[in-house]
Amino acid sequence: MQTHPLTLDFPAEQEKAFQAVYFKDSLPVTRIALFLSGLLYGIFGYLDYLMVGEHLLLFLTIRFGIVIPFITSVILASFMHFFQKVWQHLLLAAMLLGGAGISVMIGQFPENGSYYGGLMLILFAGYFFVRLRFFWATLGGWGTLIIFNIIMAYTPDIDYDLLFSFNFFYFAANLIGMFAAYYIEISGRKNFLLNQQLTEKKNELEDVNLNLEAMVENRTRDLAESEERFRNLADLLPLMVYETDLKGNVTYINLEVMKQMSLTKEDITHNTNIFDFLASDDVEKATAEFNESLTIPEVSAGEYQALKKDGTAFPVLVYSTPIIRQAKSIGMRSVAVDLTEQKINEKLRTEVAVTKQSADFKQSFLANMSHEIRTPLTGILGIAEILSGTKLDEKQQDHLHTLVQSTENLREIINQILDYSKIEAGKVMLKPEAFPTNALFANATKLFDSICRKPIEFNVEEDEDLPEFIKAD
Repeated sequence: MQTHPLTLDFPAEQEKAFQAVYFKDSLPVTRIALFLSGLLYGIFGYLDYLMVGEHLLLFLTIRFGIVIPFITSVILASFMHFFQKVWQHLLLAAMLLGGAGISVMIGQFPENGSYYGGLMLILFAGYFFVRLRFFWATLGGWGTLIIFNIIMAYTPDIDYDLLFSFNFFYFAANLIGMFAAYYIEISGRKNFLLNQQLTEKKNELEDVNLNLEAMVENRTRDLAESEERFRNLADLLPLMVYETDLKGNVTYINLEVMKQMSLTKEDITHNTNIFDFLASDDVEKATAEFNESLTIPEVSAGEYQALKKDGTAFPVLVYSTPIIRQAKSIGMRSVAVDLTEQKINEKLRTEVAVTKQSADFKQSFLANMSHEIRTPLTGILGIAEILSGTKLDEKQQDHLHTLVQSTENLREIINQILDYSKIEAGKVMLKPEAFPTNALFANATKLFDSICRKPIEFNVEEDEDLPEFIKAD
């Protein structure tokens, strides 16, 4: 603690704060001390009445004409604003004035030892009672002793042995008073510093608390904003997002769950359990996997049959991960994907694959069959060509021509069958060409007339407006 060695003052700003606190704490005690000191100073006037006789008027004048009025004026001044600046000076003056009054009384009546004791009371009142600081109390104590000895020096017929003995006591009282006043003030200053430090620490703690409250408030606001952001994002997702507690009770669902399950807000309560929305065959499996996932801080997946509000079942794939707080699972966060469209697409892909396989088989079969049919047709055409080189009558030539024409038609039909396969594959190419109309009907007549048996007859009627040539594939 840094203080002035003589006055015990702190550095300027700190001393100003100390004196303000010291004055505030001392003011009530100082008023009471002054009042009691003045009262006792007046009560001792009764001793004057009993003992002093001819000096009674002087003694009473000192008491009630000088000292007590001055003490009263100091008490009244303590209610004034300026008192804080001069209160130590006024208390010092009151101490010196009271001591001087008693010293005059001792000088007038030195043989009476009671007044010597009165001066001792003045010293102790100044050091301990009226809240004089160490420096001012020391000035008051030694000043009172000096005034006493000056007055005694002008007192006739003084008993110097008695004076010496009382000086010895007054000197000792001053030393004791100084020692006590010193440590009282040092203790008070230490308490002031301690209170100041405590106040600073309290202010620091209040600042820390304010900062912590601000941090908590900011963190709470961030968490609320984060939760709102999460919910807004979850509501935008075309996926079913929900959270549950450790028992599977729903704590949060997004709008997609409400939409997919055909639910309303009234359908969701604190007792709503996620397993209530699963087909009965999947509940046991889902419960076991749910409990197992709570112990594993990883993403798990499972496929189940979900039930809408009306009981309609549809397949879902559920991805889940436990919600961890302070290294402990408190629930489950899940995302469910509707597999209905995926299942339909898989079924369609399977059907397309089967259809393609069937088409490939048919095309391969037709290609093989056309190849196999063409082989005997080639033999027939070969024999027909050989027969055409033999000697045939006109009727046989006509029959042979019909045979060749029919064989060619059969081969063309086989080629067209292959063209149908190309049409299915989108690979057919049309080859239009011109041919005479009468030849078409002539060939048809030869073909079908040869296979008709009575009573069936084959007749051809041609419209006169038919064109002579037709262009087609």
